[in-house]
Amino acid sequence: MPTGSTSGKRKGLERVSDSRGVIAALAIDQRTALRSLIAKAKGVIPEAIPGEMLVEFKEAASRILTQHSEYSLPTARARATNAGLFLAYEQSGYDKAIPGRLPHLLEHWSAKRLVDAGADCVKILLYYSPSSSTEINDSKHAWVECIGAECCALDVPLFLELVSTAKVWKTKAGNLPK
Repeated sequence: MPTGSTSGKRKGLERVSDSRGVIAALAIDQRTALRSLIAKAKGVIPEAIPGEMLVEFKEAASRILTQHSEYSLPTARARATNAGLFLAYEQSGYDKAIPGRLPHLLEHWSAKRLVDAGADCVKILLYYSPSSSTEINDSKHAWVECIGAECCALDVPLFLELVSTAKVWKTKAGNLPK
């Protein structure tokens, strides 16, 4: 797989960064967490918050908070015209019944479809711990490699958002290891 900067990657990175090359992003793609926060504020269960309310919030955040941000597809039309577009490729959350917080891609989507929908960059979130089993981490490595190959073939930047799930163990004395 080729590495380094290509014209497509440079173009995507330029669209999502300012003149200094700094990416200033507002990540509002946490669908489950956002639904829970709104539900808590309204004093209802998360399932009582309709998807339309999430879209309304994201559109308002896109309009009010920034000119250079990360957006979700339904709210992309509310972004400033000079702002680039990151689109998430993974499903929100994970199946708690399966060990390892294994990721899944959005159904009926591909990196190509995200780019065709206007994405300047593709973004994936991955829960990762080096202390997970070799089998779990090998599966996650292959998942990232496949998505990387898709993005490479399309000449579009891929952003990998890692969420550490490493456990911190205390010693017998109660102190953290050095």
